[in-house]
This record gives sequence, structure tokens and C-alpha cells, in this order.
Amino acid sequence: MDEKRKSERQNPFYFLRAFDMADHQINGRIVNLNCDGMTLFCENPITANRLFKFKMALPETIADRKQMTLMAKSVWCIEDKDPGYYRCGFHFEELSKKNIETITKLCQSDL
Repeated sequence: MDEKRKSERQNPFYFLRAFDMADHQINGRIVNLNCDGMTLFCENPITANRLFKFKMALPETIADRKQMTLMAKSVWCIEDKDPGYYRCGFHFEELSKKNIETITKLCQSDL
């Protein structure tokens, strides 16, 4: 999975959850991200090639907002080393300038 990435993923400095806006359920915890995509730590496997609209509550006001909404396509999903958990990779679709600014700030330690 890593070999196809254009840029290195960063571990966010905050505990972030991704909510699926279609069913209002938590899909997982974000374990790494960059402006191309993210990896979620999930309790359920996610089928590849599905489009999701995610909402994330931000830990504090970042780029003048407290939450972020973005579209992401599932690319891969593998079972984690912890039984019953999965790591699933997503590619972001059409990020706005505001989302790029927010993701960049989330990956910085000096907020």
C-alpha cells in the first residue's frame, strides 16, 4: 500500500474519528493522513472502491472551524494484527483549499 503513495502519511497529534454521514456511524479512528488520503483503524472491514462522505469533529478550532467534511474512496482493507480489527485505506476526492489547510495543520505539532 505504501509504495503507491505520492507523499508520506503523518500520524495526527490528536485522537480523530471519522463518521460516515450516510449512516451517522463511526467508521473508525484515523491513524495516519495527508492531503492524499488516510488510514482508518476499524472494527468492521470496508469494501474497496466505495465512496464515503466523512465528517470529522476537530479537537479545537482549526482553520476557523470545528469540523471538517470530505469525500473519500476506499482503496484497501486488511486485518490488523489485533484480531477483530482492520486497517482501511482511503483516497480523498477533490479536497477544498480549506480541507487541505486543516489536514496540514492537523499533522503539525505546533497548533
